[in-house]
Amino acid sequence: MANTRTGSHILVALIVLLGLVVAVIVFRPPRQYDIRIVTPPSIIASLPHWIAEEQGLYERNLLRVETIDVQSSPLMVEALINHDADILPAVSLPDLINRASSFREVPLIFSHSRMLRDPAFESLIVLRDGPIGTLRDIPASARVAVYPGVTSEALVAAFLEDNSLDTSTFTFNPLPPPEHLPALDRGDVDVVHLYEPFRSQALTSQRYRELSGGLYPWLAEPSAIGVSAVSQNFLAEDEEAAEAFFRVWNEAIEFIADNPESARRILADRLGISEQTAQAATWVDATGTDETDRDTIIRTALRLQEIGLIPDSVDIVDIVRVPQ
Repeated sequence: MANTRTGSHILVALIVLLGLVVAVIVFRPPRQYDIRIVTPPSIIASLPHWIAEEQGLYERNLLRVETIDVQSSPLMVEALINHDADILPAVSLPDLINRASSFREVPLIFSHSRMLRDPAFESLIVLRDGPIGTLRDIPASARVAVYPGVTSEALVAAFLEDNSLDTSTFTFNPLPPPEHLPALDRGDVDVVHLYEPFRSQALTSQRYRELSGGLYPWLAEPSAIGVSAVSQNFLAEDEEAAEAFFRVWNEAIEFIADNPESARRILADRLGISEQTAQAATWVDATGTDETDRDTIIRTALRLQEIGLIPDSVDIVDIVRVPQ
């Protein structure tokens, strides 16, 4: 009888132990993933990240986000290469390629823009009542406002040269975007190269008009001038966290497509612009991770190389990598 009772006690103990093990497995909090994202610049291309924040997509996918505050594009890329950050939501393609080409580890491009000539994301703007009616009316002494950095100036010069204008006598003035239209109003410049949302702000006024369609799609259409990248080291070390981030990105892209009004309200709030401008603006049509097209990126990069924004020594085909 004693052996029977002992056996019963052991059986009860085993059942209790098994129950405890099951309870631990069932009620154990799911793993949280830590990711470091380079603070996105205040540009329309950062919208998927802002959507993810506003809609709680990071939390829903168990991601804890630390933002790394870096403002210079080359330093943004370097943060990924040096393993100081994991994700770069928005950067220009030539900046990524030029910086990455100096290192052995090349970030993987998981999304890119698909800029079209119509609707344009950026264009040349002049005074509506000014003397410049067409591209051929731009004088030899023209002063052109461009964005700071080399990309905008090189693009505008190459575009105008392709339209039979000699830009060797032009003056290109790098100005912060908010200063372009005031400079045009004062007569300090004759033409401005404006990106969204400043382009839409100008075109909703009767003072300005468009002189051209999009210049980046002139390079390649669609144009992958803007890209998003992830550290190869991050992918190798924490594949689950990377997959969770990719889910967030794709959900944000889907939200933009399915809820354009809400997305534009978030855009207006984050950029500090009116809802009217946000509704009118051409936003960056970014790809989901499964839509990223290596050929589109390579075509855009090769054209950038032709106009001198990427050195001839860089092997673009070898350096451009996308999700498999």
